[in-house]
Amino acid sequence: MCDNGINIYDLHRFSWNDGPGIRTVVFLKGCNMDCFWCQNPESQSSRREIFYYKERCINCGNCVKACPENCHFCDKSGIHVYDRGKCVKCGDCVKVCFSEALGAAGKRMTDGSIMEEIIKDMEFYQMSGGGVTLSGGEPLLQAGVCYELLRKCREKNIGTALDTAGNVEWSDFQMVLPVTDYFLYDIKALDDEIHMKACGVSNKKILKNLRKLLNKDVKIIIRVPVIPGINDNVDTVRSIAQMVRGYKSVEKIELLPLHNIGRSKYRALEREYRAGGLTTPGQGKMAVLKRSISLV
Repeated sequence: MCDNGINIYDLHRFSWNDGPGIRTVVFLKGCNMDCFWCQNPESQSSRREIFYYKERCINCGNCVKACPENCHFCDKSGIHVYDRGKCVKCGDCVKVCFSEALGAAGKRMTDGSIMEEIIKDMEFYQMSGGGVTLSGGEPLLQAGVCYELLRKCREKNIGTALDTAGNVEWSDFQMVLPVTDYFLYDIKALDDEIHMKACGVSNKKILKNLRKLLNKDVKIIIRVPVIPGINDNVDTVRSIAQMVRGYKSVEKIELLPLHNIGRSKYRALEREYRAGGLTTPGQGKMAVLKRSISLV
């Protein structure tokens, strides 16, 4: 068992979008990249965070009474104010917020408690060829606990997958390779300068790890988030397809169009959403990009 627990921010059952079949997705908290369009800002920090959706607040005052640090109060007009600077992220306010204006992102769970959730859907995994996917953030920042959880899934004949951006040490991949059926590997750009601009880090380690992984006995799904102005062009998508062409380990390349559904989360965390000026690539643009892959 992982004595210190696994640091997660969410757990989704019945997912069809994170590997083959019906899957339970465990989202691990913490990331070492800074992709400006990230739709899950709560995944970035390894620390617990508190959402505050002002539009949902009914000014009931429950959080004011519950908060031990007095970071919730009502101003002279009776409007709820949240002083984030005083907050110790205890979550007492979240427990009494019936309008769900307050929410917590981040908790520690043992691998045993996570397995209890996973095995609830055994029959669906067997029926659909699904299983469990560890996602993030970057799950391999917690490579040791990933190994233990995936090992326990393997012991119960549950299919395993891991979604990674690859910006970790190769030793982290080596740790989980024996217990991972699928790697969902994110590629944003092949040009290092563009990658630095978009993600805040070099892609050299990412591509080096991918080249090693391509030669392993494992199944790989390449995932490309399509971001306007970064990689939404035929040359970039085709270059990625050419890089992995011919490797039996690569099952497919998925193009994932940018969406803006995470915008409200940024407001609730009082953080800037840097992709606010971008729009989702249209069906025509996506069709052209997908066709460019098929022609490689």
